[in-house]
Amino acid sequence: MLSENLNPKQKQSENYILPEFILNMKLSLNWLQQILDISQIEPLDLVNRLTLAGFEIDSIEHIGEANENKDVILDIAVTANRGDVLSMLGLSREIAAIYNLDYTPKLSNGNFLLRNEDLIQFKSLDNCLFYSISILDDIRIESSPYWLREKLHSIGIPTENNIKDILNYILVEYGIPIFVYDKNKILNLTSTTDKNPFQIQVNTHIQHLDFLGRNSQEYTIENKALTTQINDFPISLTGFIETYETDLDSSTSSIVLEIVIVQASQIRETATNLNIKTEKSIRLGRGVDLNLIQSAYDQTIHLIKEISNGRVSAHNYSTKLVTDPRFISFSHSNLINTLGPPNALSNLDKNRIEQILKNLGFAIKQKEPNWIIEVPSHRLMDVEKEIDLIEEIGRIVGFDNFSTIFPEKNFFNPFSIRNRIIRELKLFLLTNGFTEVVHYSFQDPIYDASSSNKILLINPLTIDQKSIRKSIIPNLLNSYIYNFTQGNGSLAAFELGRVFSLNENIFLEEEFFSCIWGGYPVKIDWSIKPTYQNWFQAKNLLENIFQLLNIKVEWSQKQSSKYFDESLFHPLRWCIIETKEEEIGIFGQVNPKIIKRFSFSHNIYVFEINIDKIRQFAQKNTYSKHILEPYSIYPSIYRDINIQISYHIKVEHIIQTIYKLENSLLQSVSLFDDYRDVSVENTRRLSFRLFYRSLEENLTMDQVDFLTERIKYNLQKQFQISQNNNI
Repeated sequence: MLSENLNPKQKQSENYILPEFILNMKLSLNWLQQILDISQIEPLDLVNRLTLAGFEIDSIEHIGEANENKDVILDIAVTANRGDVLSMLGLSREIAAIYNLDYTPKLSNGNFLLRNEDLIQFKSLDNCLFYSISILDDIRIESSPYWLREKLHSIGIPTENNIKDILNYILVEYGIPIFVYDKNKILNLTSTTDKNPFQIQVNTHIQHLDFLGRNSQEYTIENKALTTQINDFPISLTGFIETYETDLDSSTSSIVLEIVIVQASQIRETATNLNIKTEKSIRLGRGVDLNLIQSAYDQTIHLIKEISNGRVSAHNYSTKLVTDPRFISFSHSNLINTLGPPNALSNLDKNRIEQILKNLGFAIKQKEPNWIIEVPSHRLMDVEKEIDLIEEIGRIVGFDNFSTIFPEKNFFNPFSIRNRIIRELKLFLLTNGFTEVVHYSFQDPIYDASSSNKILLINPLTIDQKSIRKSIIPNLLNSYIYNFTQGNGSLAAFELGRVFSLNENIFLEEEFFSCIWGGYPVKIDWSIKPTYQNWFQAKNLLENIFQLLNIKVEWSQKQSSKYFDESLFHPLRWCIIETKEEEIGIFGQVNPKIIKRFSFSHNIYVFEINIDKIRQFAQKNTYSKHILEPYSIYPSIYRDINIQISYHIKVEHIIQTIYKLENSLLQSVSLFDDYRDVSVENTRRLSFRLFYRSLEENLTMDQVDFLTERIKYNLQKQFQISQNNNI
């Protein structure tokens, strides 16, 4: 057990400023046992069941030595949509549903009976769904009793005094934040007396305000946050933290208790604007269980009377908590179709389903032919549709208790060939770090483009945009240059758009897909530093795209092609993309003159493909006929080979030959170096990396070496490589 004599001056948890990622709830099993009978549940089993139910357990801590003082503390990560479980009662409800335990918490059924509008008046309560304020006199500020300190210490909450410890206890057990102020300090700050009414207003502060919180942090408020004011004095940032000037001390004899519920979105917005999060605001920002407000208040008053001898002298409240009920139709057949049939051990009949929903707080309004389920107030933030209810059943029962079945094959495809192509292209490039851009269909090239076949506008908007584009690439290059010169870094972008041309006075409009990249270093292998892409690496991007589309293409250089623009492309590094039937686009490196003009330290690559032609070709070749291949669980082994070969032999031809020589265990072949010695005419040295992998076993070094030597021998014979070329 933690020491009973902890420093009472430790900073209280309510004043901690929490980073945004801290959204955890610490669960004491001893504390839980007082609410729910878990005596027959092993802690490890509870951890496993909570994990399967969607609650990640960050840590497990065992504290205490004596049997009666032993405790297990679970640090539970709670998702942002489950504010209802940021309390002991909320977690108890979940655990009861998981284990099908009887859970009937003792909640208050009464109302806030005492209302004194003579002493407490509401001027304005903007954005307040619920507001309650009480004045308690004859308060004794002292140390808390041992049982209260022990509970708070067990979950890591430091203690300070009896009043604040009670409010922290209520915060943990009920999840309801309650704010506290020194009444006499408010009277002194507002120059009022006991006879004058407390005039309460909650609204957006309309003037500059420097607010000192109880965490000793100062906040500047300028029309960004709600403040709570008494007689025009700001006592708190509403829902977040009280002012330092009204804090309790040993001389406090009267206190003011406040419960305020505002829209969760308002809390989250303020937290972002002011960069502030507290224990209280986290709960309010994620939604509290409104059904627990009355019980939390009653228990607070009871404990203050018992521990601090306080008495309520005035109280007032206002509520706008009128929510429309939400009903969801829910069928057993949809549950089974979605999750699969339950296994024999799950015992998931209709009675069990109804019991789960009731344990979670859902009300069953109708059973036949489908269930009609009323969503409780604490789940209105995250349960909206039938699939949400199915998820609730699945996580409570355990998704592992449903049989895995394959879905029925659906031959209906809502996407056209064109839409499927576009979707595949965009998804591929987006996942590789590209950005989609959109330009006007007018030309404004920075480089000196060819003026042939331009389509001029009769009434251009500007003099430098007087022609319609015949290619998207100039627009992309414009944007690339602009971003680079403005210091925004290099641009990797793509665009889908229309281009225009004239063919024998016939106006043509076609859909093209274009891309530009090359300015970012790429890490090809873990063992080497990132480098700018070379020609072959850039070309590999396109090869992957056409492999994705299941389209076989060829590469050629035809200066007569309508896609080629000598002012744009590198004199040597460009190629026309074509099928066996016709040209479909172009790929190339941007002209060195453009690179030099704008002082680029890297090469830039572009490609452009005709979507209309690809669509026609894809229809003929049954695009998206995907072939699923088995996946090997065994590791791959690679070997490198070097070939000094005639310049006119295509790399593609060599790779195809290698695959023909060894097609069973050879997984992939890639070119990673192309060295050209100027002293040796018409030859170049190519370096290939060969990856081997088996579906059935681990390959040995001898096997791989044998296969590699066989490939090298056959390459020598086929391409007439001499022995002194050191293949």
